[in-house]
Amino acid sequence: MRILIIATILALAGCSQAPKKTPAETTTTATASIAKDQPKKLEQDSKQRQEQLASLNHWQAKGRLAAAHGQKGGNASFVWEQKGDSYQIKLFGPFGSGAVYIIGHPQYVELKEANGKTTRAQNPEQLLKKLAGWQIPLTGLRHWMRGIPAPGAIASQKLDTRGYLSHLNQQGWNIQYENYFADKSPALPGKLQLQNGNVKLKMIITSWQNS
Repeated sequence: MRILIIATILALAGCSQAPKKTPAETTTTATASIAKDQPKKLEQDSKQRQEQLASLNHWQAKGRLAAAHGQKGGNASFVWEQKGDSYQIKLFGPFGSGAVYIIGHPQYVELKEANGKTTRAQNPEQLLKKLAGWQIPLTGLRHWMRGIPAPGAIASQKLDTRGYLSHLNQQGWNIQYENYFADKSPALPGKLQLQNGNVKLKMIITSWQNS
């Protein structure tokens, strides 16, 4: 469970292994990448869709996570509740065993473990530094799991034939989208895989609820 917690917080915070780009470079690179490979209408449809997804600020997602760091790994079920800039992520084993909570607010984020231990920091970056000694910037996962880039530099992105994001390279992470809930409006991801070096995170979402 420990490696799963660390990998989840790492993806929450993003990673800075890739060189940073200025906002101007970001816009040019992302637009050129899409325009070269995708029809103009598909690009426009995708932009409209991403605006809709970005406006979803209150939601709940349930599913399963699997994480690996080198030869170490773990898996758990999760329930993620997002309310504006605040969130609660519950990670747990079979029948709710060993539940831990990652609770985030604009002012702080904390980890509540099954043994009663609580670790608090000002943001996911500092929390991960306390747990694993890693220094990282930015927040990514709550954007990526909705099928949209996080704010900031985008190394590259690709769309499928429907205008849905199929691949994203951002903040040192390679993110592959394998399927979507087509019955949702807008459609939301059902399965994605994230990799940054030897850190891998697989997310299978079994249900989405928007409020």
